[in-house]
Amino acid sequence: MIKQSLDFIRCPDDGNRVIQNEAIVECVNCKRVFNVMSDNMVELLPKRPFEFKGSIGQKYLESYIRLLNDKFEWNQSAHGWGDISKGSPGYKSFITKQINDVEKYLGESVKGIFCDVSGGAGNNSLHFAKTAKLTVHCDLDVNSINGVYEKAKRANLKKILFVRCDYLQLPFESNLFDSIICFDSLERGYEHEVRLLNEMLRCLKPHGRFVVDFHSKLRVSCIPFLQNKIENVLYDYAALEKLMIKFDLTSYNISPFGYVPNSIVPHEKFYVFLDDLSRFLLPCVRWIVAGEKN
Repeated sequence: MIKQSLDFIRCPDDGNRVIQNEAIVECVNCKRVFNVMSDNMVELLPKRPFEFKGSIGQKYLESYIRLLNDKFEWNQSAHGWGDISKGSPGYKSFITKQINDVEKYLGESVKGIFCDVSGGAGNNSLHFAKTAKLTVHCDLDVNSINGVYEKAKRANLKKILFVRCDYLQLPFESNLFDSIICFDSLERGYEHEVRLLNEMLRCLKPHGRFVVDFHSKLRVSCIPFLQNKIENVLYDYAALEKLMIKFDLTSYNISPFGYVPNSIVPHEKFYVFLDDLSRFLLPCVRWIVAGEKN
């Protein structure tokens, strides 16, 4: 798998091609070497973290630097953050609906080369790896990527490439993916969001499709005790419109997603009914932005 992927993986520092030499890949220009963990997992970490010019949350920055510096070690018992198999009935239903909606938004493009950026527990990657020509699962967190790798191995999924990388410096050639998604990550502020979305769009083919999500400001604003506990950046519709204008896209839409609190769903079979009912009582918990690159 790594050998076949050399056509499109790139050095995260200078964007040049890499060549494989047994258990490493080497940049043809800067000569940096990167570890090959297995036939379908490679580590392509940048030499330096992305430098934010503006303000960024201190806790996020510390976590980002720590994850970047973590040494990879195999862990067969690892579980990624947000693993659907470990969730409540409400959470499982929420993620299942999310996956179904992503499939509708992406259409036929998801059958090509599909990329899940900051893929976490692999809920999307593992689903789409069954039908995509190739699924590229990206994550920086050692524990998460270990967990998804083991799940894919047990499920005998062959067409999936694991890349441990920094999503602010994606190690891929431009105009590569037919579809690309990112969930639970666009929540750190304007500069972070712009950089991540620019990297995703750079790697997406012209007319390729993308789906991302944002946490809703409206939901937290109606629950007073949460207001001082949320450190992530939250968005309303107007703020998302202002952000998306930055990318000069001619085709995208912003849709509300998720209304019922997952904790009150007693069984998965009740989720759709309760979610439809809750939309008349509560603001959405997420916004889904889906579109197409010009």
